[in-house]
Amino acid sequence: MQRKIFWIVFALLGLFDFETAVKGKNGWVCMVERGWEMFDWPEFWNPKIRAANYLNPQAARSMLPLVYKRTELLLAGHLKVEIIAAIKAAFEKKELPPVRAGSRVLHDVKVVLSD
Repeated sequence: MQRKIFWIVFALLGLFDFETAVKGKNGWVCMVERGWEMFDWPEFWNPKIRAANYLNPQAARSMLPLVYKRTELLLAGHLKVEIIAAIKAAFEKKELPPVRAGSRVLHDVKVVLSD
């Protein structure tokens, strides 16, 4: 059986913001995460880290706003503790959506996770 995944957005971090590279039709999102997605990881600022993840529509609606917010705060120069506090406050104020039931993240096996 052949497995096919069509994604709605392949988001790239451009010069100033995320950019849509390819737009699909079924709500899936392909996202290339960087090291700063994992706060307690020693390779946090390693520019070579790339992890391709595929989000189903439920995960895309709940996780992408969080990824965008975290990236925005990091690129603005905030410290990790400030980012954690800002994200916690955003959840409490309902500025970020809760994780939706049925959210699934598929990980690509061809990733660069370390030097």
